[in-house]
Amino acid sequence: MTCKMSAPALLMLALLLANLVSANADRNSPFAYSLQSLAEVKQWLASDAYAAGTRSSESGEQCSQRLKQVDDLMSPPRTEASTWRAYTLCKEELQRRSDAALKLRTAEALLAYIRGKTDGNALRADGKHSDSPENRRLWRTHAPEALSLLEEVKAEKGQEPLHAFLYAEAFMYCSCSTGVVKAALKGDAFHFKSNAKPLLEQHPSFGNGVGHTFMGAFYLGAPWPVHSASKARQHFKAAQAAFPNCRRNQYYVGLEALRAGRRDEARAAFTTALATPVGSTEEGDIGDFLLSQCRLGLEQLDDDGGAKGAARSKGVKPKPRVQ
Repeated sequence: MTCKMSAPALLMLALLLANLVSANADRNSPFAYSLQSLAEVKQWLASDAYAAGTRSSESGEQCSQRLKQVDDLMSPPRTEASTWRAYTLCKEELQRRSDAALKLRTAEALLAYIRGKTDGNALRADGKHSDSPENRRLWRTHAPEALSLLEEVKAEKGQEPLHAFLYAEAFMYCSCSTGVVKAALKGDAFHFKSNAKPLLEQHPSFGNGVGHTFMGAFYLGAPWPVHSASKARQHFKAAQAAFPNCRRNQYYVGLEALRAGRRDEARAAFTTALATPVGSTEEGDIGDFLLSQCRLGLEQLDDDGGAKGAARSKGVKPKPRVQ
């Protein structure tokens, strides 16, 4: 039978034995530990430095178990509760060790929670923005932490596809925490487009063309003079052509067509989106939201032959019909 003892217990036992030996040992003996040295060791054992060393020396098996739990929590179908729990576990692990991979996982879990909680700041079929006071408060509270972690990852490891996506998303939440319209009209607009550029040029297939979604939503949701329906349509159609089996891509093609008054195109895209699965785990965080908005878009098209729906999505009061 074996008896396992912790490292601190073994060290203390060794020192106590050494002191017993020192009682009969010559002062010049290597075993002649003084009571003063023992007190110093006890003081060190109670220090923050020793605590940090103990945390960092935890077994690889314990670390693997915690990260396996994070993986399970982040696997689809995931919820706001599961992504938040994954984030808290990652935060706890960061107290034990700190590396680029763990920082990336922490930011990923936190942004998954934000995405699910605030519908990913997606554009809505009713023409409204997703920057409600509650959402803006949540973005102000949590998005800066995610962005800071991703800045550290970029400095340590460079920018990979997932990092590029998360960085652009985190910046969007930070910027829009002051309001979508204000964010589009200030200097953040330039930085947002710059953040989306790696997704478009270096990782065009990541997230089923999510770089095009970022840019298309930016141009469609921004006020004049930044607003550009033609540029938005160009990006949405590019994503749809490259990745048609993606609910988000079909939805945004339908949304732009609805706002432009192209009823048949909007109806076809919304109907296709309802029958199309989500294209990624990240898209799954807003999958139900996309379904609800597709149904709302179709309802608007059926409302007075689409006239009221198209006008409402543009924020314009529809003209009354002549009897």
